[in-house]
Amino acid sequence: MATPEGKNTVFELFEGKGYLLIGILEPMTGVGAKAFEDAVPKLLKEPVSHFIFNCEGVSALQKNWVRVLLQFVREVNRHGKEVRFILANPAFKQSVYNEGVTQHFKFAVTTRDALIEFGLLN
Repeated sequence: MATPEGKNTVFELFEGKGYLLIGILEPMTGVGAKAFEDAVPKLLKEPVSHFIFNCEGVSALQKNWVRVLLQFVREVNRHGKEVRFILANPAFKQSVYNEGVTQHFKFAVTTRDALIEFGLLN
């Protein structure tokens, strides 16, 4: 979703060296899932980076978001990169568990932890 000025209101991007941090700006609704899905081709432009989703403030994950994120994670992995979800609360993690996709969703506590797991920090 975008404002009349074209600004994205679903998520914001912060580019780091070798990774993109995606901050979720609104509840993970169906409209937001579609907006993210539409943005995926731009996010996956070469060279593909590692991705970190900041899930702080996201209370749960709806089924449509699980589908979109699962496709995204698989595509990133196909490029030899990884995705981490940080600051995820128990309800968010339970949503992933309930959908049976825990093997695809990897969690880290902080951005630093994710960067260490990616091999970008020691």
